[in-house]
Amino acid sequence: MEKVTLTDNRLTEDQITDYVTHFDSTYIDENRKYAKGENPTIINRDAPENTGNTPDNKVPMSYARKIVNTVVGYMYKPGLIFYSTKKSKYLKELNRIFDLNHEPLKTALLGKQSSIYGAGYELHYTDSENSPNPRFCKVDIREIVPLYDYSIEPQLIAAIRFYDIANADGGKTTKIQVYYSDRVQYCEMTSGGGGFKLLDEKEHYYKQVPLVVYYNNEDEAGDFDMVKKLIDANDVLMSDSLNEFDRFAWAYLILKGLSLQDEDAENIKEKRVLELPSGVENDIKFLTKEIPSEFIEFMSGWIRKEIHKQSHVPDFLDNAQTGDSLSGVAISKLLYDFEFIAATKEAYFKEGLYKRLELINTILNIRDGKSEIMNEIQIVMKRNIPQNDKENAEIFSAYDGRGISKETLIDNFANFVDDAKEEMKKYEAEQGEIVDLDNIDSQIDKNQDTEEVQ
Repeated sequence: MEKVTLTDNRLTEDQITDYVTHFDSTYIDENRKYAKGENPTIINRDAPENTGNTPDNKVPMSYARKIVNTVVGYMYKPGLIFYSTKKSKYLKELNRIFDLNHEPLKTALLGKQSSIYGAGYELHYTDSENSPNPRFCKVDIREIVPLYDYSIEPQLIAAIRFYDIANADGGKTTKIQVYYSDRVQYCEMTSGGGGFKLLDEKEHYYKQVPLVVYYNNEDEAGDFDMVKKLIDANDVLMSDSLNEFDRFAWAYLILKGLSLQDEDAENIKEKRVLELPSGVENDIKFLTKEIPSEFIEFMSGWIRKEIHKQSHVPDFLDNAQTGDSLSGVAISKLLYDFEFIAATKEAYFKEGLYKRLELINTILNIRDGKSEIMNEIQIVMKRNIPQNDKENAEIFSAYDGRGISKETLIDNFANFVDDAKEEMKKYEAEQGEIVDLDNIDSQIDKNQDTEEVQ
């Protein structure tokens, strides 16, 4: 978390220049490579001195990518995050804004960004001046610097976004946008002595810095940071094992009473035929080399288990059972450790989601001339948990009619239903109990109240 002191509520030219020119992307670039399966430690390993005859396999195992995909699929998969409020008109407008911004996809991408780099960045803007729609997008983490004050609970007071544009002369121009609570400064720096220029300033309507930061945890660390060395160890094990396979050292040919020229040896390797002079009896045998396959398999399995143990992210494929589905108890045990970090990640991610709603709400209030309060909005982040449909159906039947509403039962034990309330509408309509579709919600509530009274 970068902290700064503003001068007259603005960054100085020197401060802006310093943050842009000294931006350190080492950690970002390294994690980016791990997440893409281009593990830098094994790929950048020095080649053996005898490069002509010594194999030099470099096999990166994409375990960081596996961890990230597991986390994203478990927590941020589109359709797992829900918003609810009693203010139906506001929720309808909010859903329209979400559809306009492709919210489920962008939210999943922000979850992935925070999982890889320890933080995700979302920039807000409006698409017009007359009747503005709130817009938001994920920002490349290599192009943003959030800046906080020194208060006991640091507050975001500025954000710098920068990116390079190639010039015709081979140089580059760095475009810079500096966001404050009331305006945006547009600047640029040109290579070759062009220096820093303030091009323009524009006010915005957000009344705060229009950047949402989605922290992954208190340490601002990615989900695989603590197991990079284990991933490197697995890469070395796999790469060196393949080097042993590639060496022509599985078996050495032993000839007694006969010597071979280099050309003859090459012909034997190529044709796989050994021609001996007639009338000459020689002892021919092979001296084989034993590869410790059991040890390699043991070490590979041990490293993989340690990667998942230390990252707290389970290997669902390794733990999957063939035949019968996993029971609810088995699933709970499998996910118990995972939930330790998932709960923390959810708490931090929700902070970002509520900040997103706050920024959206500011624009809607200005545009529509209202003073809508969104404190009643509830955000629910579900988990993409493997389900045992047979077991869920039995639980549903056991609790049905026992004082628990059908909506609650559907929401918890019918994982194939996306919207429990909408499903109840369809069911009631099919039963012919409700004819007026416009008043289904109130009629369902009335029916439930009657059931409770009885």
